[in-house]
Amino acid sequence: MPPSPESDPTPDHERQDSPLVDSPSQLTASEKTDPASEVAHTDAFERLLGDLEASFQSLKERYQQIKQAQAQQSALQRRLEAIEGELQTAQSQLQITELKKEAQQILHQLEALSVNLESRLINWESLREVFWQAVRFAGLGIVVGWLLRSCVG
Repeated sequence: MPPSPESDPTPDHERQDSPLVDSPSQLTASEKTDPASEVAHTDAFERLLGDLEASFQSLKERYQQIKQAQAQQSALQRRLEAIEGELQTAQSQLQITELKKEAQQILHQLEALSVNLESRLINWESLREVFWQAVRFAGLGIVVGWLLRSCVG
């Protein structure tokens, strides 16, 4: 007597007495899998998973860079505000010149940080699809415009 379904540890899809499939001959060609194609699918999946993990790691690194750059940016802005306050209370011309020079350096650092943050966010890969859609639809718009113009006048 076969074991009862409650006491049988074999999964339903592997049991011979499963009501889903009575015998292996009932499987369709798409249900019968070739071991080589399974390996290819597994390899492709593992490759995609590796790519996804690499992308996720790069995203995490970029997030950390952005957090550090934003912290540095806010520190530089606070220092710039402090320099502006010191400029108002500065008494000697030498002190004023040094504070202005430091303020210029901070402004250059802030500009470099801003450019670095923006350049990493915008790249050709992210704009490529949008660019080609714009080219495609602008070209289509020009052609439709020429057709309408030739029909009207």
